[in-house]
Amino acid sequence: MDSMTATQEQVEQAVWYLTVVAEQAMGAIVVVDFSGFIQFVNTAWAGMHGYEDNRELIGKHINLFHTEEQMKKDVIPFIEEVKLRGQLAGPVEHVKRNGAPFTTEMLIAILRDHAGKALGFIGFAENITGNENINAELEQYRNHLIELVELRTRELKIANDQLQRDIAEREETEKYIRQQVNELSVVNKQLQDKINELSAQHDIAETDVFETINPNETEALLSDDDEVLAHIFRENVKLQKPELVNDYVEKNVSEKV
Repeated sequence: MDSMTATQEQVEQAVWYLTVVAEQAMGAIVVVDFSGFIQFVNTAWAGMHGYEDNRELIGKHINLFHTEEQMKKDVIPFIEEVKLRGQLAGPVEHVKRNGAPFTTEMLIAILRDHAGKALGFIGFAENITGNENINAELEQYRNHLIELVELRTRELKIANDQLQRDIAEREETEKYIRQQVNELSVVNKQLQDKINELSAQHDIAETDVFETINPNETEALLSDDDEVLAHIFRENVKLQKPELVNDYVEKNVSEKV
């Protein structure tokens, strides 16, 4: 229990130490989850946006610091690129509490725990309003982000189209295979039925031949004339398998000769 208490105290001390470092940092720092809700913000970030107490910002959404147009043109494309790269630096427009816009140079990175699990984003911002080249740079950067997003979109569309073609081709192949299996099953059943029918006919013919006529008696009565024997034998035995009769007759004739 003591060891667990000590561990908890160490964790709390580490969190306190990191908080102190962030509070004393010159730059503005914010931590948000993947939904955009603020988990931590230091005093520099709050002051940059016109807020006196950083605690009132915890749990708020980052759209508090941007206009709708800024979110659409700057923030969302910026964050989407961070998701792909892991981190990104560049100009991003903000708005103060009183509605006054200003421009920052931001570094945003994916925040991970000690095991490497992604937890959200950490952002560092510096107010660079007043730079005479900032508007041109910002517009250029916006265009670059738009191009990147459009490129990613085209790549995803191409990949999705190819995936749909592959799925359709696989479905056609599976359909053809199922059809072939069904046709083979029908043919196999027909063959099996035919085999059963022929087998049954063979059994009946064989039984009828040897039960209807006694070969020994017939041979004794017609032994003087082999041709008459064959004729009478064929004419009087009406069976399903005449070839059995022929075989029998030919056998007896050859033996007599």
